[in-house]
Amino acid sequence: MGVLALLRRMGCAIRLVAVAAVLTTVLNATPAQAAASPEFRIVCPTAACPEAERRQMLEGYAREAWERLLALGYPSPIRKMRTVQGAGAAPVIEIEFCDPAAAEASAGCQGMSEQALAHVANARCEADGRYPDGEAVIRIRSNALGMPPPVVYYVLAHELFHAFSLRGMPAGERFCSDEVPAWLSEGAAVFAGFWLVEQHFGPNGYVPDLESATARSYYGLRPYNVALPVRAAAYRFRGEPTQSLLAYYTASLWRFLAERYHDGSPRFLSDYFRSAPAACASGGVSDCLSDTTWIEWLDARLKADARVKQPLYLVYPDFLTEFATWAPSRFPKRGQPPWLKTGFDGCLQVNLSEATSYVEVSYEAAMYAGRCARVRVEGVPAGREYFVDVLAEEAGQGDAFQDMAWVDAAVIGVAHYGVPTADEEHVQDCFASRQRAAVGKTGCLLKPGTAETRDRAGGKRYVRTFLVAPQTSDGASPENLYVVSHAPPHAEYPRNRTRPVKIAFGLRVTKLKLAGRPESRQPRGHVDQGRTEPLPMRMGAATSGASPIETLPFMVGGLMQTAFEKHEAGFASLTVSEGPDVAHGGEPLELMLQLERPVLPGQTGRFPVQVIVTGGMGPGDDGAMPADPAAAAARALQAFSGMAVGGKGSVEVLQFDDRLLSVRFEGEFCTGGNTTRDRRCTAPQAFSGNLVRPFGWAYDLAQRPVAIDSEGTRLFREMRFGVAADGAQRPGSGPVAAPAGPLPTSTTDAAGAAPCECTCAEQSRLKAAHEAVTRSARPLEGLATSMAWARCKSQCRKTYRACP
Repeated sequence: MGVLALLRRMGCAIRLVAVAAVLTTVLNATPAQAAASPEFRIVCPTAACPEAERRQMLEGYAREAWERLLALGYPSPIRKMRTVQGAGAAPVIEIEFCDPAAAEASAGCQGMSEQALAHVANARCEADGRYPDGEAVIRIRSNALGMPPPVVYYVLAHELFHAFSLRGMPAGERFCSDEVPAWLSEGAAVFAGFWLVEQHFGPNGYVPDLESATARSYYGLRPYNVALPVRAAAYRFRGEPTQSLLAYYTASLWRFLAERYHDGSPRFLSDYFRSAPAACASGGVSDCLSDTTWIEWLDARLKADARVKQPLYLVYPDFLTEFATWAPSRFPKRGQPPWLKTGFDGCLQVNLSEATSYVEVSYEAAMYAGRCARVRVEGVPAGREYFVDVLAEEAGQGDAFQDMAWVDAAVIGVAHYGVPTADEEHVQDCFASRQRAAVGKTGCLLKPGTAETRDRAGGKRYVRTFLVAPQTSDGASPENLYVVSHAPPHAEYPRNRTRPVKIAFGLRVTKLKLAGRPESRQPRGHVDQGRTEPLPMRMGAATSGASPIETLPFMVGGLMQTAFEKHEAGFASLTVSEGPDVAHGGEPLELMLQLERPVLPGQTGRFPVQVIVTGGMGPGDDGAMPADPAAAAARALQAFSGMAVGGKGSVEVLQFDDRLLSVRFEGEFCTGGNTTRDRRCTAPQAFSGNLVRPFGWAYDLAQRPVAIDSEGTRLFREMRFGVAADGAQRPGSGPVAAPAGPLPTSTTDAAGAAPCECTCAEQSRLKAAHEAVTRSARPLEGLATSMAWARCKSQCRKTYRACP
């Protein structure tokens, strides 16, 4: 079978040699055979043997690697190896040195590529299509001794792992055909070989430079923009003659599985290899050669693994996302740009700013492949909160391209955030997050929402959107690193192997300036009271966006919607607030800008608005805000009903099309504390600002997206969060429990309302009560409950985040 991959410039890169006998481990070996460690002997039928000291070193390397693999639980393959009788009853495994330049060189050595240092060969194949016992032999080219000792050790360990590892058939036999895919057999052998090197030379005993001969094998630096099961013999990547080397570079996948879910060793692969695909058990070589057969096998093995219990649909994107941060997080001396250049053939580069808040990129997507995207946010002042929204859809036109399955296969992971998010103390880094989390648990994958909508021509379209966390600018140009992976929810490798996909990135901007006061640092904004916001859609919800009753501090958004928003196209209102960092009169100020008639897509210009104050009401006649939530809600309803004057202003629509909704607004308002009994305003306040939202089509109610509980969203919800379709928690699943340590018991808001108990039990109780209110036919009666949930959710955000 194949060997160590070395750079071609040294004439030693590995090629898969199509000999498969040693991919089998003996299932029916006797206890004595399984327990015995054979002797190893270097023999030189066609080449001069190395000096005795060097030969003893090689024999010691082989013996140590053999014993370590036995200690991991792999049964001895001694019956499959070519042996001779040693002193007493101990078998001796001979490792052949050969010289292909010698006239008398054996056929096995001549058959080795000039790029190959070693391989495992078999002399013959039986008529029934199986390798006979005792035919496997390790052959090493004589020039291998010129390599550094860790590389020589690796050559032997790699080939011995082949002898131990793969059990292609339930009986422990192997067909002569090379039906086991090389991304499994060679990728696993590279990982195991270098793991054994680390056991002998220490964890830092061999860490090659990216330009060195063994770097791409050691790091598993495969171009993962190419599909995992690629087999096409004509495939070329950066000058490589065939696709065969890509198989060796999948070592990173097996290293990830070992370190993320297990003890870091190749021990877990022993169990994987014991169970061959069902299609291979019957002896059907053609079925066993199918890429889908082995993809299904890996998916089944991951779900059956008690430490993983997740499908390939989630595990593979998670791997690609973490892999993107191995340099410099895992390997501090490695630079990220050259790492991403080799590992993903470079990243898509996107620059977002308030002037350029929408960018889309298209590429040919392959299943079980991924692309990285570097998204730089420029020009946002320090302290300003911003959001980066992400959306995926097919890039083609016409019915042939409106395929929900390919959209559902897109999964986005956050490899790295340039600045911390609002809910995190640390900058998000996928590898570093895994180091801080329990085994198998990270937050690298974003929550997907799959939606269906229709364009204005009546055609159906599908989109995939992703929830994003707010970030606060550091005043520089922070950069987020995303990995867009493509893996179908049901394990298969489709015949149509690529499809044009569009990934769009948008910067969500809201500005609010009150006269005489500094500009709000974290303003929030909504369109049509959240009927189409926030994008992305909530995963698995019946409709997109947050429930309108959740979008306003006083929970009256649902009531206003009936009176003001009976329209079927465009948008009719905007809502802006100071955000959580500014308190005005005890509550964040929130203004609703109600248009006289809806603005339709394509319309621009200035439109008058009525201003309704729904937050920041200020003290009443008694000089204090009501402490009781119900009384505070009544104050807000008084303002809405005209008992307190709002104000007037205008909205200027700069752009409203499929890409972007961009508006400026200005006007003046009056709060309840500045209104006389005859509703005259004693101190009007001026305001101004702007609102920019990417994916402008989503803010047209005629194109309102409806979330689909697709196969992908169901899998994501159930596997990542342990929530079934009916909302019930699945036993034994869901996120990790909160870390040990004391939690804050309560916090009291400035208005003097009842304190929030920042505990998981209280979170569960408040959330359930709020959801019952939103389902009620008379939500007004439950305003106090919904207000308590909104207030505590904000105050206890970090604690609640850690709850199941």
